[in-house]
Amino acid sequence: MTNTLALQLIDLRTTPSLLGQASSESNTGATAIGLGFLVLIVVGAVLYFVPSIVAMARHHPNTAAIVILNLLTGWTFIGWVGSLVWSVTTPQASNTTVVVQSGVTATGAATSPGQSPPGWHPDPHGSGGQRWWDGQAWTNHVQSLPEPPQGAIG
Repeated sequence: MTNTLALQLIDLRTTPSLLGQASSESNTGATAIGLGFLVLIVVGAVLYFVPSIVAMARHHPNTAAIVILNLLTGWTFIGWVGSLVWSVTTPQASNTTVVVQSGVTATGAATSPGQSPPGWHPDPHGSGGQRWWDGQAWTNHVQSLPEPPQGAIG
């Protein structure tokens, strides 16, 4: 009986210190879990916004639209992948090319009097050569295009 009583006394004496250790260990564990959860949230947010980050880093002309699409539909796999694909694409220039050469349009017509300096320009009348522009109007002076050098491949 004395042994049992002695064990109970030891248990009562050591119990407060054991409770104190358990309490500090549970605080440390809770802090570690809380920090782990915070890290998980931050990493998840960065991964969620990867398409937006890529668009901003590439200075994509549609960055605002990509960010909105990523924000609103990124939670779906298709919305996230669509935002990512859009953010890595390069917008293509339009197929329309307008050539302006010294104030003369691609058809050879003067844009307006006085805009183009005098000189030889592609003939707007379709001769295949060049016609002299005097700065105000086309003249009757026409010349053919220079011949390619002999032996040129092409």
